[in-house]
Amino acid sequence: MAAERFLPRLAWASAPLWAWALHFFLSYVLVAIGCDAGPGGARRLDPATLRALAVGAGLVAWLAIAACARGACRVRARHAPGRLLDAALALAALLAAIGIGWTLLPLLLLPPCAPA
Repeated sequence: MAAERFLPRLAWASAPLWAWALHFFLSYVLVAIGCDAGPGGARRLDPATLRALAVGAGLVAWLAIAACARGACRVRARHAPGRLLDAALALAALLAAIGIGWTLLPLLLLPPCAPA
């Protein structure tokens, strides 16, 4: 019976890492679409719009991670401390939040469509 509940809890514990992965993928897709030259050589998105979309996606991902971490803290408060998956969720949320910030850093500091 405990094995039946393990896989959904494991999926919940890895949710922040999936949010980070999705944000990482969307960041590359946004830059690829935004820096692609359309007909006539004009870029599809200007750099300010590209940055705003990337920051918006980062904020949405941080909110999703915060919701997961809040849920883990609420579960840990109700149950006995020392539950491994709840601790793993909290640490995964911290790692994913740092990873999203690290992914956003070059998008904010460097020109997104600089020539190679």
